[in-house]
Amino acid sequence: MSAAPPAGGDALELEAELEEPPQGVQWAATQRAYLRAIIEEQIPTFRARPYIHDQQHLLELLAAGLATTLRDEFCWSLCFQPAFVRMLCHEGFLPICSEIANGTGLYVLLPKLHTRRCVLEFGNVRVQKSTRKRARGFRMSVNRAFARVMEGCVEQHGEDWLHPPMRAVLSRLHDWEQARHGVAHDGKAAGVAPAGACGSAMASFELWDEAGQLVAGEVGCVSGRCYTSFTGFHRVANAGSVQLALTARLLERASFAFWDLGQEFEYKAQLGAQLWPRARFLERFHAVRGQPSALHDVSLDAQLLADPAQLLGQAGEPAGSEGPPGQPSMHDEVDDD
Repeated sequence: MSAAPPAGGDALELEAELEEPPQGVQWAATQRAYLRAIIEEQIPTFRARPYIHDQQHLLELLAAGLATTLRDEFCWSLCFQPAFVRMLCHEGFLPICSEIANGTGLYVLLPKLHTRRCVLEFGNVRVQKSTRKRARGFRMSVNRAFARVMEGCVEQHGEDWLHPPMRAVLSRLHDWEQARHGVAHDGKAAGVAPAGACGSAMASFELWDEAGQLVAGEVGCVSGRCYTSFTGFHRVANAGSVQLALTARLLERASFAFWDLGQEFEYKAQLGAQLWPRARFLERFHAVRGQPSALHDVSLDAQLLADPAQLLGQAGEPAGSEGPPGQPSMHDEVDDD
């Protein structure tokens, strides 16, 4: 059953939840200032990076030209408010989490704004013949298993940048959007909830086999007509390639302008992605982040999601050539600090 849409008071409670950081990173302003001073004193890299206090400070820095003056790809922050992370996504940053020295339990946020962004425009998508054949027997879903997909990512890649505070923030943002629009947390009631007031919402894409097992998936962020991949996983050989191809066609069917794949990897280029300089990416991103997509409707089309041949065959593009053996079949945004 679908959760009932929240009443006025409940909606305010949901909004208030986005101002509360998860357990373990709930620092008062004075504590954050103290931690910041220690970190910058001990780690020179952080002294050279812009520090972002909170949402208001982010807006001030952007107004002052942060996107054009940022020399490194990273800023940093000790603010883990979900609303702040959502705003970072809305401004084109990837919200990466890092632990200060392994095992300390001290986490920082590393908002990343690439100097070059790997972007896939759907007219350039290349799907290998072998991927088309392997897609038979799989089915796709959207926003049905967000938590399980994150678990799969940690299972395959380790925590990497998906440390506990970041997983908690992303889960809260996803659940908040679903609850705000009367969608059950498992996504069964109504597919994809529309984006929030800032125009960005967390999402997951899942690939299932004929036995109903989750074999691949990814999590990311929808900002209007741009979808940004965060990380993904696969448990079965070639399932990652199938999930990538089907996700590309789902996004195309849902009227997305382009797919932001983040960091450059060879297999992304083989799919048809190109590198955009930061200025070009941000110009295009800002132009489409406020435009609605049709992902909600597409996510409810059970017949389409269960028919990979229909999805992969709709555009009629020529199949790409086979890539080299051993090519990675799933993407992942990494902290290359």
